[in-house]
Amino acid sequence: LAEMGRPADALGMMVNVDKPQDRIPVLIAAATAQADAGDSQLAIATAENIETARYRAVVFGNIAIAEAQAGNFTQARTTVDRARILSAEIELPYARSFAASRIALALTELGKSGELPFYDEAVNATDKIADDQLRAHILWMIAGERARAGDTAGASRTEALARAATDQIKNPLSRVWMFGEIATGHAAE
Repeated sequence: LAEMGRPADALGMMVNVDKPQDRIPVLIAAATAQADAGDSQLAIATAENIETARYRAVVFGNIAIAEAQAGNFTQARTTVDRARILSAEIELPYARSFAASRIALALTELGKSGELPFYDEAVNATDKIADDQLRAHILWMIAGERARAGDTAGASRTEALARAATDQIKNPLSRVWMFGEIATGHAAE
């Protein structure tokens, strides 16, 4: 229901969910749907009900992306900072990497405000991504956004980092898969 744009209905069904860990996916989907619908305050309130920092950090990153896409750059900055604080609490390496990727993407969206230093901050956020494929993917995305913003020098620097990160991916199929995902994203845009 949340993924169908009906987060209130999804949250209403939560009374039927006994285990707290089973509530997490519903809360994540509902908060994301609320943010995508433009109600970031309700999304943040929903996300606050997620007890685990690793999930809350990702949701805050997603909320910040939605806020930036809606042009709410000041609020997005605040939400990104909250995601960063939470990400410091994450112990599992891939979960920490995934949260860092959401933070980097949110900072990239903030770069669309015309404030180019956000792109440098996004690149710096990728330093916390331990997974080679995820780091390369995010760097390629940042490089593309920098190029679209007219930041040619920054795009070139970021592309060099993306190439180096891509070279770190051991499996050729994983590299091809990553580029396929990037191409699919470009096609969708």
